[in-house]
Amino acid sequence: MDAPTEPNKRVFDPQTNLNCNAQIRQLVFPDEIVHYEAEAGVTRLLFYSEVRPYSSYFLRRLAELHDDTIVVSIAGVVRANEKTKMIAAFGVHFGGDASKYNVKGLVPGTLPQTSQVAELYALKLAIDAMMDISDEAPVEIKQLVIMTESLYLTQGLSKDIWKWEQNGWRTNKKTPVANVKAVKELHGVIKDLEGQGRKVEFWMVDRKFNDKASFLAIEALVEGGVEVQEVKGKKKAKKSKKPKKKTKAGSGDGNKPGDNLEDAKTDGDEQGSKEGSKGWDC
Repeated sequence: MDAPTEPNKRVFDPQTNLNCNAQIRQLVFPDEIVHYEAEAGVTRLLFYSEVRPYSSYFLRRLAELHDDTIVVSIAGVVRANEKTKMIAAFGVHFGGDASKYNVKGLVPGTLPQTSQVAELYALKLAIDAMMDISDEAPVEIKQLVIMTESLYLTQGLSKDIWKWEQNGWRTNKKTPVANVKAVKELHGVIKDLEGQGRKVEFWMVDRKFNDKASFLAIEALVEGGVEVQEVKGKKKAKKSKKPKKKTKAGSGDGNKPGDNLEDAKTDGDEQGSKEGSKGWDC
């Protein structure tokens, strides 16, 4: 399949929700354009017919809630347990503290225990839930926005995916795409939705705006018996002769989109999640 004319069409641009000049557009924060509907248990997008340089209170009064949209925060984290085995967990946050759609859990032991795999697994659950919600809602969901701090997801499934597909699911280095089965399945699901006139878009945000999903994932680790001393991304400094390389991705594994992941070994046991992994692996 040929790459689309807009290879980044799956990247959500929050500025499109504000009809305003360039100076004000630079001040867009997630809270300005999303609203949690407690009754529905989901977060929606706010659109502005006009924006004036008023306070946030008056700004929100000009907003229109679109009930054919859903915004979901997802996160994946990984920690070592007492046996020094890596355990990955996910968090999917639809909004609030009591939404019945919020979900957390450990990545099944049959899958590689990395934060990238946890993010892919969380994305799968978010899309599945969106389709279930859409089937039950009076208005079909036309736009699903995935809030994430992961460059792996944002760039991988919006830009790199088209190159991988054209190259026979190989990277520019001619190596196999990491987690290829999961990536291909999710890409296929998103393309099917796009063929129906529906959109799945990725919104890259700072870590502080994605903390609810991260906390869900960390809670899953704690409930699974994994000791967690620091929040993701706040590890204690260790003495090292060689400085660590900086990573662009917010997932914590240090892998760039398109590179093979250094997957940790697992014991093959099912862990934590109620969702089975039958027919879905990496």
